[in-house]
Amino acid sequence: MKQLLLIPLLIIPYLIYIRVKHGMTVSISATAKFHKSTLEKVWFGLSLWAVGIPLMIVGFESSDPEDTLILWLLAGGLICLIAAAQVFWKGGMEYKAHMIGSYGGIGSGMLALLIHCTSFITILLVSVFALFASVQLIPWKKFNKYKIKNRIYWVEVAAIVTAQLALYFT
Repeated sequence: MKQLLLIPLLIIPYLIYIRVKHGMTVSISATAKFHKSTLEKVWFGLSLWAVGIPLMIVGFESSDPEDTLILWLLAGGLICLIAAAQVFWKGGMEYKAHMIGSYGGIGSGMLALLIHCTSFITILLVSVFALFASVQLIPWKKFNKYKIKNRIYWVEVAAIVTAQLALYFT
């Protein structure tokens, strides 16, 4: 089952394509603003599904305590919801769905990891992610020198890598 965790690597060609064609974006989902063709829209959706669906399946299969089953389904499902809310920058319901998908997917995934995987490596990975995300996202003036450009993008990438590695090593 853990071989499914190789599927999220399919997002890498998409990210490289967008980076070469449009430069660095604020977040992974902000790349949807640049999509002109149907093929690019489909590629965006498939890339996010390549992250969300394996997360649901592997998390679901590897959950011994059934307490985390709903969290894995939420994490993967909310990431897949982002693919459906591609025109989020216009506001309205798609914006709300997109933000719920973004923050909810990452949050429920990290929570599921902490509840489900109590190994040293998982706690270390999630702790490093939490420290990195809090320095990037919380407006602390004393940590301004540690903030990187396009921090939301890198927090999203770090969340994907953290979840994949933690599930793989469990």
